[in-house]
Amino acid sequence: MEKKVKSGIKGMIGRAAKKVASKAAGVAKRMAEELKSSGKFSEKEIAAIIESENQVDEAMSSYDRNRKRAAQRAAARNAARDSGKTGVVPGVGYVSPRRERETYVDSAGTTRHKSGAKMPKD
Repeated sequence: MEKKVKSGIKGMIGRAAKKVASKAAGVAKRMAEELKSSGKFSEKEIAAIIESENQVDEAMSSYDRNRKRAAQRAAARNAARDSGKTGVVPGVGYVSPRRERETYVDSAGTTRHKSGAKMPKD
């Protein structure tokens, strides 16, 4: 019985996610039409605006959320380290003398900054 309940919940969540995605696509389409009718933007600019909106609306997986938060904590430890504090620092935790990376790799394999921005390729 428990397995059926779990699969039923998963199905319900999946259907809700599809509904949200379809509504977001409709909103993006209407927004593109409004931008086009205003005459202030070119096709290229409209496409860039819609693309940036889609990136913001994408739900982060728990893996990505955890990696991003770990990079933010590393940045906080690096800031404490830069101010000369090591050992146990209130509000930050234990700070070792060695600097840490402030980037992470998301589930798609993209290297990102602690803020979530894509890092430039070297």
